[in-house]
Amino acid sequence: MSKPPALPMLAPVTEFASTVDEEAKQRALEVPRYRQQRAALAEAVQRIWRDPAAALATIEDLVVKGVKPERHARAVGNDPAAYGALRGSDRVVDRLMATGRERKAAVEAVGSVT
Repeated sequence: MSKPPALPMLAPVTEFASTVDEEAKQRALEVPRYRQQRAALAEAVQRIWRDPAAALATIEDLVVKGVKPERHARAVGNDPAAYGALRGSDRVVDRLMATGRERKAAVEAVGSVT
């Protein structure tokens, strides 16, 4: 007489609530240093772009895709308008007006991001 197969002590896990990538991203978002750096970046982004949420999302997407930070910082420094419309106006007529001063401040603030 053979023994019936023993049942496992624990039921096997066949499905997970989230993927490994989602879990890794969630844990990375919970790190205090990440939250601190993201808050600083969000503050700087608000001074530079008209739509700071879209610019911040673009930057975060590039970071998640694995773009090296040095390369990304150079790209922002060289052409910040590639990440969205900058604050203010770059028209010659507006340079002495409030919109021209706002553009000048936005361009100067790019240094804080790079």
